[in-house]
Amino acid sequence: MNPYWLTFAESVCSTARMMDRLGLTAGTSGNISMRVPGQSYAVITPSGMPYQSLTPNDMTVIDLAGQQVAGIHPASSETPLHAHLYSVFESIHAVVHTHSLYATAFSVVRKPIPLVSLEGLGVNSLNVPVAEYALPGTSDLAISAELALRSNPGVQAILLPNHGLVTIGAALEDAFSLAINVEREAQILAIASSLGTPVQLTAAQLSQINATYAAMHAKTA
Repeated sequence: MNPYWLTFAESVCSTARMMDRLGLTAGTSGNISMRVPGQSYAVITPSGMPYQSLTPNDMTVIDLAGQQVAGIHPASSETPLHAHLYSVFESIHAVVHTHSLYATAFSVVRKPIPLVSLEGLGVNSLNVPVAEYALPGTSDLAISAELALRSNPGVQAILLPNHGLVTIGAALEDAFSLAINVEREAQILAIASSLGTPVQLTAAQLSQINATYAAMHAKTA
């Protein structure tokens, strides 16, 4: 792998290891990728390797047609999903796919995750929507994810039915942080549902909260 790609491989590798430590996946499930700036390539985790043993040199490089162009291991089985999202959305620079417990539970019952707390603000929608079912690792799944994103303009997270969570972002840290927050949102909602009827935040409330945070950040910038 050339030195330029290796720089991004280090970021993908460290994020993948963190995903495992935080319990957002188990075994070898889930995958992470990052678009290579200025090039039509992305660095993605390899297929079937335990996260805690990964090194940057284990990462693979794919083009936006989903073909592997570098790496000593096979690229992730979800390469079609990652490559397709990069090819159709120029704004996406990172994709994180987790099998986190609570978010995956919502995907199994095929229910969107409504926003009931501040944890889900980065979703940029009133809920985390559910895509149409498609077989994992296929181009059909990639197209299903695309359609879910297009049907919910601006949304940064979707559920894959009976499968897990996908988050996107303009940077890897954004997509990964959102994956953490969506899982926490799903946990809060599940617990709240056992206590009573959760009250979903309205569009107006979310707008007010975002405006307040934006103003706070502007003052400290």
